[in-house]
Amino acid sequence: MKHWGKPPSSDDRAWRSDPALRGRFHPQCPDDLEGLLFFPLARQVERVWIRLESVDAAIGGYAGQLLNTPHAPPAQHGSVALAAGKPVGLRVTPGSKDPIVIPPDVRANLLAFRGACEACGWDLLLEAAESVWRRQFPDAPAGASPVAFTTRCAMCGGTQALEAT
Repeated sequence: MKHWGKPPSSDDRAWRSDPALRGRFHPQCPDDLEGLLFFPLARQVERVWIRLESVDAAIGGYAGQLLNTPHAPPAQHGSVALAAGKPVGLRVTPGSKDPIVIPPDVRANLLAFRGACEACGWDLLLEAAESVWRRQFPDAPAGASPVAFTTRCAMCGGTQALEAT
């Protein structure tokens, strides 16, 4: 943590009073906490440290930066290599007791689709929606894009229904 120095000054530190995050912050760095980062293609999940810097209302969470480089291969999400210093989001998500790291591709899914697992409430799609949709509908005409579809929930294996916003 010393490598990154003191957290940035900010008047907007809503995360510090978020009841879902209470008790999760590093004792010497009150804006730093661990979140789960999923690597769906490798079928792995890793705990990483994030420094929160602002509210990200679009995802219903917070924006910050990774404080360490993930070890799980491949350390990529979409076309963005995830490494220390890269911007990410973080949010408390239904179906998980731990906060979830929201890399840029998962953030794009949150902005483009809404829906949740009928069993656990999980509302994230961990790989590009277009990839999931194309895999499920390989005969869809060129240029077609998803309006609504279902997939398996990454958290519990239930059915997750998604629809374009």
